[in-house]
Amino acid sequence: MKKQILLWLMVLSAAAAARDEADPPLGRLFYSAEQRARIDAGPEGPAPMPPRVRKLDGILRSSDGASTIWLDGEALRGAQKGISIGTDRIRIRTESGRSVEIRVGTTGRLR
Repeated sequence: MKKQILLWLMVLSAAAAARDEADPPLGRLFYSAEQRARIDAGPEGPAPMPPRVRKLDGILRSSDGASTIWLDGEALRGAQKGISIGTDRIRIRTESGRSVEIRVGTTGRLR
């Protein structure tokens, strides 16, 4: 009985050793800086930027004429470059020169 157990242990250890020799080494786990740059660039270069969406949460005009708008949850007080403020909407001039109108409670795409 002891001989059989010893024989089985030898067979199992030989099989495990043979399996380890047949497996290729793990190799490099991380990419080089050049490989990462190629992966990031992709086959066609960098991906186009998604359209920038802005949400107008509210407009407040005080009795002295000063205004505050809430754009994307952030309060902007006073006159803002490229933004015309109306009673219930704003008009934003984009970098390309296009004008986008956004009503209170809605969103607008700037690109």
